[in-house]
Amino acid sequence: MEDAHHGYKLFADLLDQNGRAFLLKDAQGQQHRLKFDYLRYDDDCDAAVHEAAVKAMISDDKVHFMFGSTPVFAEAESTIANDAERLMYHCW
Repeated sequence: MEDAHHGYKLFADLLDQNGRAFLLKDAQGQQHRLKFDYLRYDDDCDAAVHEAAVKAMISDDKVHFMFGSTPVFAEAESTIANDAERLMYHCW
């Protein structure tokens, strides 16, 4: 999981450098720059703690996009994200 953390952090840091951006076009063709604030919570690989952290990211931190942490939690993370209408990305 440390490798995933470092990769996600690198991705977010690169997007914040001058001249780089993650751009999306809306239905009208207007471009929007996405800003990433990288958050990470340590759950000690405990399923209950992990689920609570994912739910807190949605309700308290108001995240719109989440990176998956490990295949062990992929299904639970995806279910929570889908129910909250958030985007979820898993990379293994």
